[in-house]
Amino acid sequence: MVTWKLWMKFASYWGVELVLSDSPYSFLLSWHDIRAGGSTDSIWHVIPYVILWSIWLFRNEMTFKGFILDEDQILYVAKSRFASWYKAKFPLMVISNDSLIFDPSLADKVNSFNTCHNSKIVWKPPPVGFLKLNVDGAVSKNGLGCGVGGILRNNNGECLLSFSEQIGQGPPTLAELQAMKIGLLVFLKSRWCYNHRLILESDNKIAVEWVMNVTLCSSLFARVVHEIADLIHMNCIVVRHIARGGNVEADTLAKRGIG
Repeated sequence: MVTWKLWMKFASYWGVELVLSDSPYSFLLSWHDIRAGGSTDSIWHVIPYVILWSIWLFRNEMTFKGFILDEDQILYVAKSRFASWYKAKFPLMVISNDSLIFDPSLADKVNSFNTCHNSKIVWKPPPVGFLKLNVDGAVSKNGLGCGVGGILRNNNGECLLSFSEQIGQGPPTLAELQAMKIGLLVFLKSRWCYNHRLILESDNKIAVEWVMNVTLCSSLFARVVHEIADLIHMNCIVVRHIARGGNVEADTLAKRGIG
């Protein structure tokens, strides 16, 4: 049943209704013909590999490590792997991992071979009287390990503190939210919180939108989102979304935290 739901969820992004064959071999052979007229570079063709590999890994974790089956986690990890594999194949594709995770079919609306010609995005220092905390979360290639990282800097660009930690496992959005929460707690325990206001930046647009408006968040992440929102409101913290190019240092720390 879990496997069936996973196949159906992926197909639903393209508006396709599946009927699984009794023969896995026949089903996989016919997969590429299900969407007639689709491009050979369509992300649709990546789906079987991601689903089968994700199911295999989770089955092993349950069998040998006693992991408990979590349908939501399997879906998020599979979609994260889905986005990562496609971006690895088409590194010049102008679309973020976060967008692909929440709607994989968006990749078919983007020219995979176009180079982004936007001017280089760099980190910008905060105004006088403010500090800026950049945070990020990262998930390992097999989806079974997460890391978070962050860096606090002043208006001269000087690093005041940083953190890099492993947080177990979970979907990418949870890693981003945990990076926010841990970063805020680190700042609020520091000596700088008494005489500076904070600007919190993350390159995860969904996470930023959720903590700014908790009614938008998925019930799966409601608890941590509300905890972050409370910290933000109680301490008058400014939250901003930043392009990935301006969040390089935090991304490096997060990946280091995976271990």
